[in-house]
Amino acid sequence: TDLRGTLPTRAGATHYPRRSEAEMAEVAWLVWHHTGTGPARPSVQNTAAYQVGPKAHLQFPSIAYHVYISGLGEAFLCQDLETVTWSQGSGGPYRKGGAGIFNWLGLACCFAGEHPTEAQLAKMREVGDYVDALLGRKLQRLGHREVSVDEQGRALTECPGARLPEWRERVA
Repeated sequence: TDLRGTLPTRAGATHYPRRSEAEMAEVAWLVWHHTGTGPARPSVQNTAAYQVGPKAHLQFPSIAYHVYISGLGEAFLCQDLETVTWSQGSGGPYRKGGAGIFNWLGLACCFAGEHPTEAQLAKMREVGDYVDALLGRKLQRLGHREVSVDEQGRALTECPGARLPEWRERVA
């Protein structure tokens, strides 16, 4: 389901930068995120509202994910693939266009909840295959914590959850 342009945005915020065609050729990763710990599986609308609301840890202009997968395994397109969201945090050794370089190298996909359901795992694989076909190459699948690291290579987040090693190959 295409939700681009229909989800909440932050009033007065500048937009995320956009990749050129040449910059799209540099995209290397499909980066998996989760909404957090606990039993909640928030809707895409609730996640978007939180990210642009007053309690968000960053002043996101709009939802930080290209694709969102609900607890039922429904996929929602939230951003154009050319959009450089702030999904990988400060992301890398330098910034470009106001975003950490790792944000330029990855497309962000988020599943609702702490651990993916069987329906989410199936849709995650489908989304990855679709993006690979669209771009004409296979992107590396990474967890957010694998690209959001400090200078010593230590993860700055637990996202997308402690069970990443258990399900990674199923969505590769």
